[in-house]
Amino acid sequence: MKRPVGVVEVGDRIRFDGGTHVVAGLDGPRCRLVAEEGTGVQVLLLTQVLGAQDFAVLDASRPGRSRVPVHGPLDGLDAPVREKALTWERHILEVETGHIGSRRDWPPRPGYDPAVYGLAEREAAKAAELTAAGEQVSVATVRRMRARYREQGVWGLVDGRLKRERSAFGRADPRVVAAIKRALEEQQGQSTGTLSRLRRQVGWLLEDAHGPGVVAVPSVATFNRLVRSVAEQEQLALTAAGQRRRASRPVPVFTPTVATLPGELVMMDSTLLDVMVVCEDGQARPAAKSVTTAMIEVGSDLGIPELSELRLNTDSTQLRQQIGRRIGIGDTRSEPAAGSLAAPLSANLGHAVLLCLQNQDEVASKKILFHRQNDRDIANSLKATIPYFLGAVPEDQAALQQQLLQAKRAQRSAENRLKAAQEANQAVESQLQSLLGEARVHGLLADDSFSSADRDMVIEALRQASSFRPARPGADEEQRRQELLLSEQSAALRRQLRSLAEERQLLNDLESQAAGYSGAVTRGMSRLSALSLVPDGFPGEHSCPLCGNELTEPDPTVAAMHTTLEDLRGQLDSVRAVQPRREQALREIEQVSARLREELRGIEGALSVIAEQRSEQAGLLGQAEAQAYTRGRISAYLSQISTTTDNGHLQRLQADAAMAQQLVQGLEEQLDNDAVDEKLTHSLGYVSGKMTSHARFLNLEHGGGLVRLNLKKPTVVTDAPAGSTELLRIGSGKNHVGYHLAAHLALHQYFTANSRPVPRFLMLDQPTQPYYPSDMAKARGRLEDLALDEDRETVTRLFQLMHQVVAELAPDFQIIVSDHADLPHTWYQASVRYNWRNGEKLIPTTWLDTNPTP
Repeated sequence: MKRPVGVVEVGDRIRFDGGTHVVAGLDGPRCRLVAEEGTGVQVLLLTQVLGAQDFAVLDASRPGRSRVPVHGPLDGLDAPVREKALTWERHILEVETGHIGSRRDWPPRPGYDPAVYGLAEREAAKAAELTAAGEQVSVATVRRMRARYREQGVWGLVDGRLKRERSAFGRADPRVVAAIKRALEEQQGQSTGTLSRLRRQVGWLLEDAHGPGVVAVPSVATFNRLVRSVAEQEQLALTAAGQRRRASRPVPVFTPTVATLPGELVMMDSTLLDVMVVCEDGQARPAAKSVTTAMIEVGSDLGIPELSELRLNTDSTQLRQQIGRRIGIGDTRSEPAAGSLAAPLSANLGHAVLLCLQNQDEVASKKILFHRQNDRDIANSLKATIPYFLGAVPEDQAALQQQLLQAKRAQRSAENRLKAAQEANQAVESQLQSLLGEARVHGLLADDSFSSADRDMVIEALRQASSFRPARPGADEEQRRQELLLSEQSAALRRQLRSLAEERQLLNDLESQAAGYSGAVTRGMSRLSALSLVPDGFPGEHSCPLCGNELTEPDPTVAAMHTTLEDLRGQLDSVRAVQPRREQALREIEQVSARLREELRGIEGALSVIAEQRSEQAGLLGQAEAQAYTRGRISAYLSQISTTTDNGHLQRLQADAAMAQQLVQGLEEQLDNDAVDEKLTHSLGYVSGKMTSHARFLNLEHGGGLVRLNLKKPTVVTDAPAGSTELLRIGSGKNHVGYHLAAHLALHQYFTANSRPVPRFLMLDQPTQPYYPSDMAKARGRLEDLALDEDRETVTRLFQLMHQVVAELAPDFQIIVSDHADLPHTWYQASVRYNWRNGEKLIPTTWLDTNPTP
């Protein structure tokens, strides 16, 4: 059927823009043209090509082929996938045209010239070339890729598995995904919940929608991964903090958009703008906003700079690191456990300050012990950094961990190289003999009878085979002649086996007949054996031997029957004499048959090897193609074993692996986890002793036993003979304040005594809030405002304990307390620095009068 006007297909030669081009690919509204004059490759719109005045199809591809379907561009694929498809395109073009890409001015490479080699030979050469380069590519694969390229263009060279759209949730049940999405949407704007609670909610939603037991809730681990995938895909925050962060961001565009006309899609910039405020004096000033810039100046005699002297020379992160280094915080980055997705964590000044602050919501809390511990990231940071601040983690821990990580990677690499070399060396002998057999079958050896166990001789023979260039005429006939000869030998052996089988059957039939005849003769002789009972004076054959009467028909005489008996005995002896010779003949037939079957198995094995090789080389047309394929395999393998079979190379690899192992062992000994655990246990033991002493001084509930710090939570735990009790299960805010104070004072006593890099202060905000319930009592802060003598004594003990610890650690430690209490004791009043009562405030009202708010 004639092709419609204005339709082009891949492979067409067309005239365009004064030159001749080949349509190398069609990609949606675009086409890829390869110029025959060597000017390069062009990607143009089809409308531009078809609308050209000189456009014409000079050489259309063969009729009957389906139209090239329109596919999306390759730009949406990963770079390695796209590059592989384009590489295959260059290979296919070289097979079809003899040239790589558009370089028509270069002569074709050996084996690809269409004027010298047929298409099948060029396909075989390409398969051998790619196989030698490390890719297992057969001729059938090259042909399949050519067909796909001609049908679909470069898009057909992309692996079909990579074109499929995959769900972001894997094989998860869509009903479970929908229930998780609904549960996450319902909790938006609420406080942070737990994954276990969310799992129960999803189970209830599934039961309401589909009935009990119809849709199963996944396991805990699978459910948690699925929740994170749904939250990320649907842009739903899991935590309240994440919700706040997400709410403060403008909504981004998460899906790719395509615009084909100007003005069809308009992108609005959502960048936050600085707002200028016009004050009463007419001056425009920027609105107040938080910044991360800072100024740092180092010196021994520094004063407070003037406003004009302020300059920006750092940011908050660098400032925090600088101050941290000056108080002794070194490089303390801790690597996460193997398999963990967490990022490495470095202790800094921000982590140390968390141990120095207690606001009014934290100092009396039973759920958290440290500042901002209710934030999950902060809690994980505390668990990771407190061992360092206690001195259990060495200062060079981070450097050693990084060295160990790199050493383990180097060890795995060395061991993998050694293992690969050893496996290659073990398989070399069998592979060499296999390749030698293939070379012999395909006539690549000058001496077909060559056989040797010496590796060097075999390698030399294979090198000669890889460079063998046979004469093209008659090669196929010789292989067919050899195969025909083997087939004729097989047929002759089968005929001989059938003849022997017939002879064996004949002898077996004779054996059966002889056995039957012998049985009949034996029975006749048994009956004639009764002649011994006839008396010697028996009258004869005319009288009955029992009654003596005369017979009408005379019986055989006794002598005649004796003669018959002797004949039977002679015949039986003759049959028995023949049996050994028959058995000997059967044994000879079996021996000859076994020998012939063994020869037949050898010939059939040779024919099977030829058939298997032909099956593996499906599509090869002739001995020349098979030889080219085998030469490629031999060359590729010889290039691989050039170094892997060298004994010196194996010894070097073994030495490298041993040195890498020794380096890893040495670093692991320096990073002894047992030593870290032992040091941490010792430090926590000291802190526990101080906490126990403080708890008993304050008469806290459950304080009679051992009081210790649990870093896994982290929280306070009291041990008693009846069991352990966590702070969460201890009642009364008064006890919570006491345990908070005991834990922080004990930690700072340890930090100061061991010169640990933690700021030497502790700031407490309203530690006596459980004792002053009324606003009047809070305003006065006097002991007499407390109703119970016990409370007055406890408040006094709180401040006595603080005073004692400060006096013990002076001048290296101070406690800053902001509280309502105003105790009458002399030591207390001497410690008061500011008393903001009776109109005195932290920020004087005169400031507001002097500097009114604009």
